[in-house]
This record gives sequence, structure tokens and C-alpha cells, in this order.
Amino acid sequence: MHLPKRSKLLAAALLSLCMLEVFSQPVALAYSLPDSSTESQMISDTLSLVGKVRYVWGGGHLKTAMVDGISPIWEPFNQLYADQQLPSDYSLGLDRNSWCPVHGYQNCIEVGSGIHSLEQLIDQRADMLGIPTEQFSCFSQQDFKDRSTWKRTHRFDGLDCSGYMSWVVYQSLGVYQESMEHMDLTPFCQMVTRDSLRPGDIVEFDEHTYMLIGEVQPGCWIHSEATPGVLRLGITWWGQGKWAIDEAYQIILRYYEKNDLMIQDNVRVFDLDSLPVSEYKEGMLSIGRVMNIEQDILDISAVSVLGLWN
Repeated sequence: MHLPKRSKLLAAALLSLCMLEVFSQPVALAYSLPDSSTESQMISDTLSLVGKVRYVWGGGHLKTAMVDGISPIWEPFNQLYADQQLPSDYSLGLDRNSWCPVHGYQNCIEVGSGIHSLEQLIDQRADMLGIPTEQFSCFSQQDFKDRSTWKRTHRFDGLDCSGYMSWVVYQSLGVYQESMEHMDLTPFCQMVTRDSLRPGDIVEFDEHTYMLIGEVQPGCWIHSEATPGVLRLGITWWGQGKWAIDEAYQIILRYYEKNDLMIQDNVRVFDLDSLPVSEYKEGMLSIGRVMNIEQDILDISAVSVLGLWN
């Protein structure tokens, strides 16, 4: 992944500050993240979007998540939901049937304006969301060169589950994994089992995918996901891990409070015991570890990874 000079300088400064306690808080950069291929940086990248990006069905697909760092569109679009008096279903985010704060009606996800160039994207979103034009430099002109491939505007406004994972992997590897759009981990992940999990492992089942963050107790993990509402933390368990669900929930609340995240959406809980396992088959449980990522996390406990020891 090639970052502009300003990003490299900013990345070097951030890494020097974070050497003592990597997970003291999510990466707090404006629109750029460090270029790194370590577990710790991948987790920091993942957490940097929690509570700040709205779920958008199809968001991140067709390379719309192929941005250098954090898109300037995501937080202002998410803020629209807080700033406007919206119908009661606004918290669902922009799904096929939910209300849109941009257009003021339902079901616009299927008919959003077509974008063929970066100039069109800037024209569609910069003024509406109050974004200075130069902040769109995180997008590459190269990705808009094929003018026959148009993208719906709303795909740029947020992320869905596979768009979220595509963005994270792109930040870590510098390669956009289009296979994530089709819920296929095999091109860039090594399949692993539940008894050997690590932070950063990607879980996939039943057309949903998310990243494991840290272990609460054996058989119980905290994960990060994009699901209707805002991107947020959830709980994954199996076996005796069910007895640690309450503990995991309290850890999530502590993390939200420490980082001033006002997330009202429910914490989702997934029981992996109820899912059939396969190396890769659509609709069945598969767990993958992103290849070429340095394993630098010594303590995989959720309180450590989330910086909650104190």
C-alpha cells in the first residue's frame, strides 16, 4: 500500500506514540491510517470506525471502500441521523427498506445516483456534508477510470459487513479483496478452528461477516461488525463461553464509555454452536486468518486489546 508523504509522516508519529500502549484508544487520525501489516494495527484500524460509521447496504462494494484511510464521507453521513428528526426506523441505517436522511424517503438505496468519476462524487457529497474538497484525496482517481462501471452514490456513505472487512484488509495489505463482496474468505485467509483463534480472525456465516477483537473467557469473544445501525461491538460464544456473556457485555460498555461512544444500538450475540462448520461454503460457519499479517499481540484478552486494564 502506498501512502502519500503526509500520511507516512503522520503514521510514523502515531506509531512512535503508540509503542508503549497500542490499544489505549482507537487510532485518531483525520483521514489516514498507518501502513502496517500487524495484528495490533489491523485491530486499531477496525476499532477506529466503531460508533462513527453508519451501516449502508452495499456500502464498500465495487471498490468504494478502497480508500487511503478513513473516508471523509462516513462520519458526516452518520451525523445526519443524529442531527435530523427522522422516522422511528432511522437507527436501522441505510438498508433496502429504511428511511434515507439524504433524500427524505424510503427505498432510495436501489436508485441512488450513478457515479462515474471522482468529480461527480465530490459534487454529490462535498457541499451536502460540508466536506472540503481536498479531503477527497483519500480516493484514487485510478479507481474511477473505467467510466463504464458506475457506482451508486450511497455505496460511498457507509459500509455493510463485507464492505467493512474489505476496508480493514485493504488498510493492512494494500490489496482490495473483492472476494469479500461475495463472502468468500479463501483467497486471502487461512482457515482456522475455534480452538486457535486470535484477534483479527474473520468469522463468516449466513451472509454475515465480522472480525474477532479479543477473548473474554475460553469460548467467548468480543467482535466488531457492521450491522444495521452504527458499526459496533458484539459477542460471539460457544460451549461454556455462554457463562461469560454478561462479562463481555460489561467490557463493551466500558469500552464505549472510555472512548465517548454514544451507541444506542443493541449488542448482538452469536452462538457458534448452532452453526454447521465448513472450510468454506456459503451459509455455513467458516473462520479465516488474514495471511501475511504479523502476530504481534501477546495478550489476546479483550480487556488488554481494548485498552481497559486501568
